Amino acid sequence: MARDRRYIAYLFIALLLLGFFSARSTVVSFSWNIAEGKGLDAAAPDFIPGLPVDINSAGLDDLKTLPRIGDAIAERILLKRRELGRFRSKEELLLVKGIGEKTFNEISPFVKAEDAR
Repeated sequence: MARDRRYIAYLFIALLLLGFFSARSTVVSFSWNIAEGKGLDAAAPDFIPGLPVDINSAGLDDLKTLPRIGDAIAERILLKRRELGRFRSKEELLLVKGIGEKTFNEISPFVKAEDAR
């Protein structure tokens, strides 16, 4: 019985801490991977919020700092930018194969499309 109460207390504290960190301006993505037994781990790459990536001037490494963006999608973003000349808005990222609504919603706060002219 006491063991169950401790477990509930630890779970409550963990949820409070997760709520605290998710409410802060710093964005950290966590994943719970029970199947592989890894538990709670930081899944987001290192990224400094408040410094949006300009998708019209960013290089491959800059794009890979965005959540859910790896080598393949970063290269597709660069190809689409070359094809379009420039992105007129960040919503044009939806034209990139592999970026759907879910991915766009996750990276949207961290990107901007500045006019390079």
